[in-house]
Amino acid sequence: MLFQMWLTFYSGRTKSEGIGIAYLRVLNYYTDNAWVSVLACLAFPIFTVLVLAVIKRKKIFENSGIILSICYFISSWGEMAFLYEKGDREAHGNFAWGYILATFIIWFLCTTEFIKFERQDIKTINIVRGVGYVLFSLHLLLGIWFYINLFQSEFLF
Repeated sequence: MLFQMWLTFYSGRTKSEGIGIAYLRVLNYYTDNAWVSVLACLAFPIFTVLVLAVIKRKKIFENSGIILSICYFISSWGEMAFLYEKGDREAHGNFAWGYILATFIIWFLCTTEFIKFERQDIKTINIVRGVGYVLFSLHLLLGIWFYINLFQSEFLF
């Protein structure tokens, strides 16, 4: 793996000029406020994990899939947040691929856990269900808005 990274980033056979370290450098090219964007992306999974940890009294953390996906997400977020390619490919965000995959996995697992939880009969379930549906719907609407703006931007063409 180290040989592959050296060949890709430092051998002089590609356009890359190496790997740089800077906090949220690439993400700040595409958003005015990186933390708001990350929170908009993760509001539903964060809500689901917190609600299930409080209501189920931390039984959510006995789920090895949730623990693994949280660890994977944190490590991939660190890679995306701190690493970038120097040179012409700086804004490409090639270190964000792991973050994108981890976001899908954490969304999938949190959605399935929310559906399981949502079917239970608890007094506070109506409020939790409502907030969960609102967060999920807002994320869906933000995604539609993102794609409408993406197809109208100069980044694609």
